[in-house]
Amino acid sequence: MTLSKRLQSALIVEDDPAISHVVQLALERVAGWRTWIAGDGETALAIAEAEQPDVVVLDVMLPRLSGPETLRRLASHPSTTAIPVVFMTARVQPHERARYAELGAVGVVAKPFDPMVLGHEIQELVDGAASGDPCRAGPSDAPGRPEIVERRARELVTALEHCVDDIHGDGGRHALELAHKLRGAAGTFGAPEVGLWAGQAEDALRAGSTAGVQAALVDLAAFLSRL
Repeated sequence: MTLSKRLQSALIVEDDPAISHVVQLALERVAGWRTWIAGDGETALAIAEAEQPDVVVLDVMLPRLSGPETLRRLASHPSTTAIPVVFMTARVQPHERARYAELGAVGVVAKPFDPMVLGHEIQELVDGAASGDPCRAGPSDAPGRPEIVERRARELVTALEHCVDDIHGDGGRHALELAHKLRGAAGTFGAPEVGLWAGQAEDALRAGSTAGVQAALVDLAAFLSRL
């Protein structure tokens, strides 16, 4: 078993400046990492070789050199082959996740992501791969991944129960934050049904819909009762 180290730097490979800026802020200001940004695969290869980041956060759709091809070249070069790669993409269907794993990625972060926990999620994916956690087979087979979704779902259920009569107050704002985090975790770890319910709760809270909040609460409570 190989133990992973605490990540302290990341190369962000993303051709959309708005997204790369948010990722950079999340990893630098929240996680405390050093970052570099590349807008295409060819630039990423050069930066990775020169700077040796602890992890590469790689978009799938890139100009000139695709994300998968960039990963292949990183893996084939002696100076970058050991750098773990995490894909960041909105394409997170099971067959797509399986393809990314076959390519050698240690995991996938789904877009949209939660900036407040992005560094933590990337660290967990790298830790899981290094410790032998079979996250390469997909999130549904990875021990520890469902617990994150379950924990956040329980937190959201509690918050929803307390904010039904206070949707526009502090309780509602807290529940909205939790719903957003659960939605991101569900997408990252392959729980689309939970992500749908979290999205419904988020939409209902934004709209101030008591009925919508109660419906989402029922669905999430039923999900937790089956665990």
